[in-house]
Amino acid sequence: MTTPLVKSTIEVEGFDELMKKFKKMEDIIKALAPVMLEIAQQLEFDAKQFVTGRTPIDEWQRKATQKYNPPAVGMQGLGVVDDRLRPSIKGILDKITEEYIDVLVGSKNVEYAAIHELGGIIKKATGKTITMPSRPYLYPALLKNEEWIKEKMSKTIMRLAK
Repeated sequence: MTTPLVKSTIEVEGFDELMKKFKKMEDIIKALAPVMLEIAQQLEFDAKQFVTGRTPIDEWQRKATQKYNPPAVGMQGLGVVDDRLRPSIKGILDKITEEYIDVLVGSKNVEYAAIHELGGIIKKATGKTITMPSRPYLYPALLKNEEWIKEKMSKTIMRLAK
């Protein structure tokens, strides 16, 4: 999997109290792994929806697009041409150690994934350049689910702390 384009960190308040309830950090990680996978899969689903334009342009796409450049008029997804990007987007548990869980949501082996997310300039072999506006799909998925993620993690940690 390529480097994720969007990175988010979740900080846990009351972590010291939670640690007292467990013998090892490994126990907490094992308990959180399924929740983190569910979050990754939800982000994958929503990112794929933003790629295909199956959802009307909404506040999350507007916020994400404005972060990089003014929104494209009437933008609704990327306009699928070869259908390589959408199926390449995966939400996975990339690495689980005794201390942390790495969750990755992104595209694998699709060279144009990043330029659609962030925008940029493509220089062709002919010397001609094409400026691509950002048409994000990962960042809006994160924004759309931000509150749900916080709530899901909070409920899980509260359950674990009991």
